[in-house]
Amino acid sequence: MTTKSVNLRLPEELYEELEALQEIKGATLSEIVRQAVAEYIEREAPSWNTETVEIRLPRALVAEIEMFIRNQVVADIDQAGLLAFREWCRSEEEHYAERLPAAEESLNRYSERNAAEMKMKQKARDMRRL
Repeated sequence: MTTKSVNLRLPEELYEELEALQEIKGATLSEIVRQAVAEYIEREAPSWNTETVEIRLPRALVAEIEMFIRNQVVADIDQAGLLAFREWCRSEEEHYAERLPAAEESLNRYSERNAAEMKMKQKARDMRRL
């Protein structure tokens, strides 16, 4: 593993605590600082290692998110948004599933009409050749 050197200044009290920890742990100052930095980054990364996304939501979805938070159904807003979005997708799926038979019927009628037109055009071409 390639490493980079970092110089840092610490208050004397903090440096003394670091030296005491070094003696107790039997580790080098670099090892202790590396571990502390790694733990800090792991703990703090979710708060700064994310992108902000602006989205527009239907009012009903926003109301559902607010309801989930108000009723403490979820632990945080991310869970509330995910749960509300899943519910919304489920309702949209039901909405379109109800309309699917009519859409299929319409598509079949169009296909049949289109096939009949194609047959008529083919007959007209054949008749012109005669």
